[in-house]
Parts: sequence; C-alpha cells; structure tokens
Amino acid sequence: MKSVVEQVRDAEERAEEVIEEAEEEKQQIISEAREKAEKTIQKAVDRSEEKKEKELSDFRDEMEERKEEMIQEAEKEAQKLSEEASKKEKDATDFLMEKFTEEFL
Repeated sequence: MKSVVEQVRDAEERAEEVIEEAEEEKQQIISEAREKAEKTIQKAVDRSEEKKEKELSDFRDEMEERKEEMIQEAEKEAQKLSEEASKKEKDATDFLMEKFTEEFL
C-alpha cells in the first residue's frame, strides 16, 4: 500500500500533467484562433481590394463613355460651325462681288 506522501505526490504529478495538457490545449486553441482571424482578415482585405478594383474599372468605363459622348458632340458642333462659316464666307463673297460689280462695272 502506498503511503500518504506517495499518494499526494502522485496526485500532484497528475495535477501537473492535467495543467500542462490544459495549457497546451489553450495554446493550440489560441494559435488556431489567430490563424482563423488572419485568414478572415485576409479574405476581407481581398474582397475589399476586388471591390475597389471593380469600382475603379466601372468608373473608368463610365468616364470613357462620357468622353466619347463629349467628343461626338464636339465633332457635331464643329461640323455645324464649319458649315455656318462656309455659308457666311459664300455670302460675304457674293456681297463683295455685288458691291464690286455695282462700283466698277
């Protein structure tokens, strides 16, 4: 039969083993939680980056469309002004010819 001292020592050793196992399990849980948190954060960062890139791409596309519309409008306006200038040039030429004819012929 074991003595009381040996029983106490055995109980203390078992208690220390249980405490060590609990500490190891605690550290493992903490490590797994950190890994999971890092993965979750990285996923959030990745999603955020993807969203930013998509919004930037959409914005660029919209600006390109607006630029093209503005160019088309400017070209139409330039054509209209050119036609008006040609008409005025012809009117001025006709006017000058008429005045020349009246004065000199």
